Amino acid sequence: MPAETWRPGPLPEPVEIARGSLMRGEALEMPARSVVVAGDGAGPLARSLAEAGGWPLFAEPTSGARSGPNALVDYQELLGTELAEDIEAVLVLGHPTLSRPVSRLLARQDVPVTVVAGSPRWTDVAGVARVVARPAEPAPCGPGDPSWLERWRHTDRSRRMPGSAKDRACAAIWNAACSAAAPALMIGASAVIRSFDTSAVPGGVSPIAVANRGLAGIDGTVSTAVGLSFGLGRPVRAVVGDLTAAHDATGLMTGERELEPDLQVIVLNDAGGAIFAGLEHASAPRDVLERFFLTPQRIDLEQLAGALGAGFKRVGIDGLAAVLERPVAGRSIVEVRLESL
Repeated sequence: MPAETWRPGPLPEPVEIARGSLMRGEALEMPARSVVVAGDGAGPLARSLAEAGGWPLFAEPTSGARSGPNALVDYQELLGTELAEDIEAVLVLGHPTLSRPVSRLLARQDVPVTVVAGSPRWTDVAGVARVVARPAEPAPCGPGDPSWLERWRHTDRSRRMPGSAKDRACAAIWNAACSAAAPALMIGASAVIRSFDTSAVPGGVSPIAVANRGLAGIDGTVSTAVGLSFGLGRPVRAVVGDLTAAHDATGLMTGERELEPDLQVIVLNDAGGAIFAGLEHASAPRDVLERFFLTPQRIDLEQLAGALGAGFKRVGIDGLAAVLERPVAGRSIVEVRLESL
């Protein structure tokens, strides 16, 4: 809510883009104090490279790489510590979208960025990245630093504190998904996926987890989860906020002659758009914040589920574990009541 009308400033100076060689299978000569950023769709290669190089792994929930001993939990917070000052290089795979600290890291002029790309599109915040094509293998450059990874892991463990109710719910849901037979995850946009990003503890296996990203990330989320269930031929848990659930509620509706998906929609209900409470918008007057950004709705999810012919259950955080232990069959909504913002 700027106090003054926005006026455009001068055009920025032209930036020369560093074009990489895109040599296939090029050796990745990375210094010892490197880190690996695994964005959306990075895949298991990110984990393999991090473990081969002995580097910390910053893996988003939908990267397909958030698993193993090198993956950290709340790397966003760690990037605000003195550890970040010692980073000598960054290796990027996939499309990182969730974290301002990661965006700031990739924009630093003093840290070389190497992108391993599998397509003609890649992330290059500062326009200086060296780009190599998959597959790639790490080749240590200079003396090693055996303590580098352990410093990050120790700090991650020591600074880990009980999060909000939403964070705890997301951590529990992620933990239940870390097995080969678990339902796939469809993670809602906005605050929900960011709670996963800061709270989901990496296990031995990275769950199948997908999310809609972009300017309208809540559009069609439930419908996407339905398609995911049919496409994968397996049950799906969609984890969304209450606004996302309301926005695409009728995606759960099934025609009389249609197959029924095995889809459980877990609604983390905190009565509004939680992400704005942690952004600059929160400095607006409370009535403005609620009316234009939090936008709480009057919606009875139990009646909605009944109208759609879906099952329904309402639980608190303590009751979520029992829900996660049961298999997902047919269509249902599970409402997890959280405190309002």
